[in-house]
Amino acid sequence: MSLFTQSGVQLSHIEKLSPQSIEATFERALELLDEPGWHKGKMHKEADDQNVQTYKLPARTNEKLMWHMRSSDHSVQKDIPYEAFRDGLLLNHAENEHEYIPSQTYCELVKTFHEGLAEVWLMRYKTPPMSSNRDFAELILTKDLPESAPGRRAFLVVQIPVDDVAPSKGHVRGTYLSVEHVEETEDGRIRWRMATSSSAGGSLPQAATDMAMPGQITHDVPNFIKWAKAKRRE
Repeated sequence: MSLFTQSGVQLSHIEKLSPQSIEATFERALELLDEPGWHKGKMHKEADDQNVQTYKLPARTNEKLMWHMRSSDHSVQKDIPYEAFRDGLLLNHAENEHEYIPSQTYCELVKTFHEGLAEVWLMRYKTPPMSSNRDFAELILTKDLPESAPGRRAFLVVQIPVDDVAPSKGHVRGTYLSVEHVEETEDGRIRWRMATSSSAGGSLPQAATDMAMPGQITHDVPNFIKWAKAKRRE
């Protein structure tokens, strides 16, 4: 049974995870990226000439929230190699996000179910003035995928909301479901896709969240590339 759900999962459920459930979750996440209903949105030109294409997907059966996706292709020579994407996104995912996402103020490992494969993290975010800060409890699943062709590596990161971790004091609990897929392409570039369905919670209208989401997720691309380049120079 797949855990890929907007409504969230409970810690007691995660404790009973079988390898089959984890694999089903990865499969469902990959299927989402290739859904035929994605609508092409705006191309964002970010710092250092990073072109980030955005997409939207209406809520599907048994879902309440719409989906947003970004896709960007990267030159190994100009940007960073595959290994840097893997080190920054697949390994220590939550801890690394804390370093390159300016609004994230705190991250804490809540529980490890399978080290390096299935972990629950609590993350806090600072929001603009006149709104309450948010926190998110997430099951983070990570996997190196089989090569689609010789020499073409790929990996997958899935985040699923966990609904029975206590909210942080002074924070409003949001929900965040996401898929990040990084792969080497035929022409020797790196393709990074990220799809998310989320709610900020509280009294913030969902329409406001959906309107802001494309811009928010595109900013993560240059932030990560800049951070990863600096890490490689250390």
